[in-house]
Amino acid sequence: MPGTTSGGVIRSRDQVVVRRDPQDTYFFLTMPRNVLRTHPLVVHLTGVTDRCAVAGDEVTQVLASGDEMFSAVWTVGRAEWGHRWSVATPQYGWRGVGAQVDYLFEPVAEGTKLTRVMTVRLAPGHQECRALRQFTDRSVPERFLRNVKHRVEAVRGAFSF
Repeated sequence: MPGTTSGGVIRSRDQVVVRRDPQDTYFFLTMPRNVLRTHPLVVHLTGVTDRCAVAGDEVTQVLASGDEMFSAVWTVGRAEWGHRWSVATPQYGWRGVGAQVDYLFEPVAEGTKLTRVMTVRLAPGHQECRALRQFTDRSVPERFLRNVKHRVEAVRGAFSF
C-alpha cells in the first residue's frame, strides 16, 4: 500500500511471504545486524546488534538517503517471539518527526506472511520536512522486505534460538 497521509501522520504497509516459519523469520529480522545487511538505507549501527533485540533495547541506525545522512535511536517496544516486534523513535532524523515500525509474523501455508507497518508522525510545521521524500519512494521498504526474504530463505537448516 502506498504511504497514506492524514493530519500529520504518514502510514505505509508492505508485505512479503517468506518460505520459512515465523520463528526463523522473527529471529533473523529482530537481530539488528541483519537489518544492516538488508535495508537499503542503513549504513551503520550501534547498540544491541549481535542478538535478537528485546523490549527496552536500543539500537542507533545511521541512514543515508541521496545526499543526506541522519540517525535514529530506535527502542524496542514489543517483542512477542514469532508474532510481533515493534520499534519506535521520537526523532526520525529531524526534530518534530517521530516514527514507529511494527512487524507482524503470520503463519501461512508457504511459511510466514511478514507485514511491515511504518507510521511517521509530524509535529505541526513539519509537513514540508525533507524527510518526507524517502516515504514517497515505495521501492525502499519493498527492497528491504525482498532482501529479508532472500536472506532468510537462503539459510540452510535452523537458526539458533
